[in-house]
Amino acid sequence: KAGPVMAAADMFKINIRGKGGHGAMPQGTNDTILAASQLINSLQTIISRSTNPLESAVLTVGKINGGHNFNVIADHVKLEGTTRAYTEKNREMIKQKMKNIILGIEKITGAEIELDYEDGYPPVINDDICSKNLLHSASKVVSQAGEPYLTMGGEDFSYFANEIPGCFFFIGSAPKGTKPLEVPHHCSHFNIDEDALAIGSSAFVQLIEDLLIVN
Repeated sequence: KAGPVMAAADMFKINIRGKGGHGAMPQGTNDTILAASQLINSLQTIISRSTNPLESAVLTVGKINGGHNFNVIADHVKLEGTTRAYTEKNREMIKQKMKNIILGIEKITGAEIELDYEDGYPPVINDDICSKNLLHSASKVVSQAGEPYLTMGGEDFSYFANEIPGCFFFIGSAPKGTKPLEVPHHCSHFNIDEDALAIGSSAFVQLIEDLLIVN
């Protein structure tokens, strides 16, 4: 598929610091658990209310650590997560909106909130001509070759595609007897059908042969 096929994959860490205290006497504290709860809910509005519904984007808080006991108001909470976007415009918008929301939650709760945002892989953008050539050659190798599903996963192939026109393609490696993505990536029992490796190699060889004939 020409155009975006995989998303920019950024990471963030958020440290929330406040004044702890006894759970029965919340007055005079800055409840970082409460601040974290408000922050997580507010961050989700970036996708639901600030992103064009036709332009896919994701914000996930995947880790939260805070507190030591059931009756103690925590003075520190740490969040970690990831953002995904197909365009640089949305990538920068999400980052700026996060900063704005954090400033608001700071004023509301009195807690100090620090954002450590790390730019990860850029989006994978397939070149039009490369995609057309690959689809033509791959159709000679397999009975069905077509446009893949889009995914918000990230891929460091994007660095190559930013320097030289290229095409990232999927060869379908789900084990026999399972449906695609039935056992997803990062799953503890993830496995592949290694016969798919021959399909990928054959597609490259066919592509080279076709390009040599054309040129």
